[in-house]
Amino acid sequence: MRTSFVIIVLSLGLIVLCGCPEKYDNENQNSVNSISTTHSFVTNGINPSVSPSNALLAFSINGEIYISDTSGIVKKKLTNTSTYEFMPRWHPSGSSIGFIRMFDTINGYGELILKDTATGLETIIDMILLKNEFMLSPNITHPIWSFSPNGEYVSLISNSGDSTFLNSYSIQNGNKIKSILTSSNYLHDRSCFDYSSSGNLIYFIANDSNNVNYLYYMDISSNDKPKIIENSFFSMFPSRLHHRNDIGVSIAGSPYVVFDTNSEIIEKHYLIGANPKWSHDGRFILSEVFSVRSGANGFKYSTLTIKDVGANKMYRLTTDGDIDKHNYFFEWDGTSRNIYYQKNNSIWKVHITI
Repeated sequence: MRTSFVIIVLSLGLIVLCGCPEKYDNENQNSVNSISTTHSFVTNGINPSVSPSNALLAFSINGEIYISDTSGIVKKKLTNTSTYEFMPRWHPSGSSIGFIRMFDTINGYGELILKDTATGLETIIDMILLKNEFMLSPNITHPIWSFSPNGEYVSLISNSGDSTFLNSYSIQNGNKIKSILTSSNYLHDRSCFDYSSSGNLIYFIANDSNNVNYLYYMDISSNDKPKIIENSFFSMFPSRLHHRNDIGVSIAGSPYVVFDTNSEIIEKHYLIGANPKWSHDGRFILSEVFSVRSGANGFKYSTLTIKDVGANKMYRLTTDGDIDKHNYFFEWDGTSRNIYYQKNNSIWKVHITI
């Protein structure tokens, strides 16, 4: 059964889709509607990032960085250059935005920039090399760099020769003061990384000498060496729990599991999909489900789902028809009731009503 929608055209030209998402019982797969959602077009663009105040969005349009209110109507152009800029991320203070500036997209040379939104002052965190086609694609599904929740560090996946590295930098007053190598030559370059909610631990996926991917972690504040979590083999997509200092990870052939800071499994959740992200209040887990259809060049289709953890229920937020390729780029805002996601070259919002 698909979601039923009513299409409302507002005077401003904004299209809003209202409906009830499908609800999936994990045991008998019966569909029951119990929460409602409103889907609204926000703006053209890619790589949405929500400000800490939940009032502003940063995104990229045609290689320039923009800021707007969450309706997408009032826009401010943050950059105006001949280079290609993308993947903006808000600093936790809300006073600056980081983004990637590519001045040679053919060979993959660029910079990681931190820009003060009030003064316009730019600081170069580091020169970077992105030779992986996936990293430069506008259809990338997750950030390849981010700030730590406490705003003290920034980490970036980049290339060096034929290897992929995760470099972390300690920043102070907008200036880089220390560079920390957090990976090995076996870093899994298509997997995201994440921090603990405290910001001092970073978790990432890397392959061991047998080419098996494990979850690793490192205390950035002490510049300690990365440690492997032994019972995390074939893991992907680490995601922090905002309300606790724990980390969740998808493990192939197993439930989605949560590790505490002692690397012990303390929770298991049966999830459908990849790249899970916890809502800030810990109630929902957002993930992406892929399917393949015959015809139409055999494109992959993506569906966004959320799981109500306490009720142990899955909800489908979008349908296969919403998108014709695997290119969602999505995140929660701080209220845990709004999700912003990229669909092709446009940004949409899902508002959840309970």
